Amino acid sequence: MKLPIDCGLGRTGQAHSGFRFRRQNWILRWTILSIVLMIFTGCIRTRQQYRGLADRDSTNLIRQKSAGYPWQPRDEYSVYPHPASRWQVQGPLDCPQLPDPAPKLYAYDLPLPEEPTQKPSAKEGETSDPDPVGSAIPPNAWYEIPVECRQRMFDFVRLKEEAKRTSEEFEIEIETETGTGIPKLDLREIVELGLLNSRNYQSQKEALYQVALALSLERFQYQLNPTPNGNGLVSTFTHTRFGGITVDNLGFGSNYAFQRILCTGGDFLASFANNVLLTFNGPQGFAADVSSDLLFEFTQPIFQRDIRFESLTRAERNVVYAARDFARFRKQFFTDFAAQYYSLIRSYRQIEIESQNYFSLVRAFNQAEAEYRAGLVPRFQVDQVEQNLLNGRGSLIGTCNSVEQALDSLKLAMGIPVESLINIDLTELDELTRFDQLAVDADLISRVQRRLSTALKEPVRIELLSTGIVLIDRLLAAIELRDELGMPALETRELTLTRSRLLVDASRESVLEVENSLRAELDSPSPSLPVIFQRTLALSRTLQELLARQFELAQLMELDAETLKPIQQARQKGIDQVIELAELLQAMIENEQMQTLPVLVEQSQALQLATAELVNQTDQLLGIPPGDGDVEKDLQITVTLIEQLLNRSAELLKEISTGLSPIQISVDDAMVTALLLRFDLMNQRGFLADDLRQIKLAADDLRSILNLSVSQRIGTDSSQNNPVNFDFDDSQTALRVTFDAPLNRQAQRNAYRNSLINYQAGIRDLGGLEDTIKFSVRNDLRNLALDREQYLIAVASAALAFERVVSTSLEFRLGTGGVSARDFLEAQTAYTDALSAVASRRIDYIVDRTQLFLDMELLTVDSNGFWEPLYEVDFQPDSYFEFPDWARPIYGDLPCVNYSNCVRDPLNVPVGPALNLKPISEPTETNDNPDP
Repeated sequence: MKLPIDCGLGRTGQAHSGFRFRRQNWILRWTILSIVLMIFTGCIRTRQQYRGLADRDSTNLIRQKSAGYPWQPRDEYSVYPHPASRWQVQGPLDCPQLPDPAPKLYAYDLPLPEEPTQKPSAKEGETSDPDPVGSAIPPNAWYEIPVECRQRMFDFVRLKEEAKRTSEEFEIEIETETGTGIPKLDLREIVELGLLNSRNYQSQKEALYQVALALSLERFQYQLNPTPNGNGLVSTFTHTRFGGITVDNLGFGSNYAFQRILCTGGDFLASFANNVLLTFNGPQGFAADVSSDLLFEFTQPIFQRDIRFESLTRAERNVVYAARDFARFRKQFFTDFAAQYYSLIRSYRQIEIESQNYFSLVRAFNQAEAEYRAGLVPRFQVDQVEQNLLNGRGSLIGTCNSVEQALDSLKLAMGIPVESLINIDLTELDELTRFDQLAVDADLISRVQRRLSTALKEPVRIELLSTGIVLIDRLLAAIELRDELGMPALETRELTLTRSRLLVDASRESVLEVENSLRAELDSPSPSLPVIFQRTLALSRTLQELLARQFELAQLMELDAETLKPIQQARQKGIDQVIELAELLQAMIENEQMQTLPVLVEQSQALQLATAELVNQTDQLLGIPPGDGDVEKDLQITVTLIEQLLNRSAELLKEISTGLSPIQISVDDAMVTALLLRFDLMNQRGFLADDLRQIKLAADDLRSILNLSVSQRIGTDSSQNNPVNFDFDDSQTALRVTFDAPLNRQAQRNAYRNSLINYQAGIRDLGGLEDTIKFSVRNDLRNLALDREQYLIAVASAALAFERVVSTSLEFRLGTGGVSARDFLEAQTAYTDALSAVASRRIDYIVDRTQLFLDMELLTVDSNGFWEPLYEVDFQPDSYFEFPDWARPIYGDLPCVNYSNCVRDPLNVPVGPALNLKPISEPTETNDNPDP
């Protein structure tokens, strides 16, 4: 009878054991799944993936907050250094290593072609610098210049030519080929290398990236996401012995929590918590306790709602501020490099000027020593020249040293190693120098025009002819220079024909002068046959020179060459006869056989008459009527021709003159434009709105604190050991209201008062920045007006100094006119200073013009960081009289959250057009006169 009972009990026990086994198996699977899930989620992404996600979020936010605005970064913006940059990360990016501390020189290769393209440089002999004495420079004068300085001098073609002349005349070798393979950089390449390697530029890119990264975190809080902490697994194992009984416990606690900040300023939290406790070897053997909780909680501040949004608002606005700062930094980056570059090429130009000055002083010193040895000048004049020579050499060497220092400073700004070998491409300097030379030529033309106008008041034919020829020569030289600069071509045929006609007339005057001299000798009471013979030969030579001028005119008039050929052959025979007769006279004098002199006189007179007949024949071919000896008529013809020349030269001078282009904007319009467009001023207005918002937030802190919190907790049935069997029978609903009375708001009161002070300080900062911007614009326009006036003065001074150097050097060499060494040295110094002033004023104008466009926020750089209108000399700034659409809202935008109306009021500030409240009685300011 026990068997059925035992069997029954056995069956019952087996069924219970099977259920318990299945339940234990389910619990173990759940526990293992929880462990695996926690471990997997802890290693779900690699470092590289996290970095990539951060890059994606930051880049997208930067584009989103700046899309369609002038401060939008270029598409190629990246926080990573360019692969060609010196700062490109070496090795694994997500597991970087410290760099090798061993010094390495010349380790960075500039990302330029291995064999730099040789760019066009100045053409030989194209300079307005005078070379009054054509002798070569002695070798010792070259060797007294350090090698490094000579290398800089040989960057200029004219100075290379001077060295070649020395090498040829003194049969020595002066090496002029230096710097082979060293890259020559222009401004565009300098800016590009700066973008690649500048430490400051890379820091600015990273600053923009970091504020966008901070915004990504703030926006992340407004999405439903796992909490940053508390998502994980806690595992505990305990081994306990009590009263000889062993109890082992293995516990697993897991938790998942999600949170989100709502657009109302509230917080939402949802969490799932699971606890599994397994007991082994206890009094009841194996036991399991499994439970789970779901928690939903919502908290909403009532009075301090706006405070909750402040971190997001700050992050949003900081991205806009940083994007504007970065855009303006790129503009300032270009402007700084342009200023540094133009200062450097000005120093290069100074090397060329001081080298020419040094050469002139060397020649003057050699001449002065020779004259001293001949007893023509006292020693103190030689010492004066030598003193200036020493000063000139010292100044040249000092300028070369300054160029080397400036190059190293440029390398530091570019971010490349200072030992890198670079040079400056002087193509632009050559072009600027030609423009300066053209301006000087234009002033020289004006000076000749004034002399001609004065000469017409009391006309002397030979003076009018010679001065007219000088005027045409200068006009033709200026027109040729315009052609080399690629400027529109001007017609020169009329000028060339006029010049040839003037030369023919000038030669006729020379013939007339020699004829008068011969006639005076023939009419004298006791004429001398040798004198008559010599003057007759001189007349023949003068007529032959007149024939040469006539042939040039015939060629310009495109007469038939075959028609002129017999006359040319006859002229050549006449030249040979003049030489033969001169040799016969010399032989007669040496042999004392003067009795045959009358025969030579007859032959010379026949030759003179034959040459005169050739002149008449050529005149007929040229269509020139035979002269009737009417001096007044000839003078009147010349006066008419010169007047026509003056009118034509005045027309050409308008085309030749290359002064600095004026800026066509008034001071008031420029100031208004800058106040409307400046990025930093927009940021300052945003800062003021931030300060105003802080007043509201600080005032909220003075109020009572009232928070509403609602929570719902749902648990699992404790008797089921099922982790997902949630039952509202095991739940809790809580509604909590927190109120904090404002009984102690001392700290908040002080913070509120500080916010009011900070706002007033912000108003002053905004006004101060506006005044600074207006001052900068006014000062830029003043500087530009001054540069233009000073440039014209420097050009006039250079033209005057050029004529002064030419005249004093000629008279000093000939020893006429009472010119001493001091006069020549003063003229040479004045010319050197004038050339330096011309170059400096043009470069100052370029830099100041760039600064004006930057200060007006009208300078825009392309993807390579370059401002293309830099080379458009007539490019003018636009005027703005109201805020553009991209500048609104004026005080910045707010994120799309439920801000109070008080905070949103700055978005609706009405903005009208700019007002100029200047009194009518005051004169209107212009760019030529910035001050009332």
